[in-house]
Amino acid sequence: MISTFTQEELLLFIYGEAEHQLENQIKTALKVDFNLQIYYQQLIETIGKLDVSPINPNETSCKIILEVSSISQGESLVN
Repeated sequence: MISTFTQEELLLFIYGEAEHQLENQIKTALKVDFNLQIYYQQLIETIGKLDVSPINPNETSCKIILEVSSISQGESLVN
């Protein structure tokens, strides 16, 4: 049996956001569809490689953003 699910549906399933019916359909299909199993595993591996570390902006960039914001709001920035 070959199942057809969109990448979006599989991602919703992976992140636990799929509706109950879709979740059950995917679970059932994963038990019998080898190609779907491969694709699912590739998505899991790709998600695992995503860099999820927090971004620490440069201090100078933050100061510039705050200065421009305060100027556009008509405020003065106190150092």
